[in-house]
Amino acid sequence: MTRTRKAVRPFAGAALAALTLGACDAPASSDAATGQPILRTATAEPGPAVPPLGFARTVLQTACVDTQPAFDGATQALSRAGGFVQSARSGTFFHEQFDLSVKVIPGRCSMVVGTPGSNSRITQLAALPDVSPGRPRTFGDRTYHSIFVTGG
Repeated sequence: MTRTRKAVRPFAGAALAALTLGACDAPASSDAATGQPILRTATAEPGPAVPPLGFARTVLQTACVDTQPAFDGATQALSRAGGFVQSARSGTFFHEQFDLSVKVIPGRCSMVVGTPGSNSRITQLAALPDVSPGRPRTFGDRTYHSIFVTGG
């Protein structure tokens, strides 16, 4: 009987460790048929690279514009886009490679894109239907552009 307990003990420790780690980085969405699972983590933050305009446009279109008025499909759209993690604290979705985030709250979906200087190309995203630009804010060498879609 002692032999069995010793054999089970390492397994129990590994199982407890897996459960503990899983609680920190739990999937927010795991729609395997339509995209990659999005992890929820307390350490989520945007990546350092400037997103290509086409990628930012696609994310805004599919996650915010196409899912209004309730934005129910926003998480699935971000899952299909790939590369997003969700902050367990704020609920904001951050792209791991690009300086881009998406926040969905009742009645509104917003995206923030960080660019070097005042990149006027990002303002082209405001030309999408139902999109409103926010006021750009500059911190250091980056300008952050907020773009909003309001549900009906």
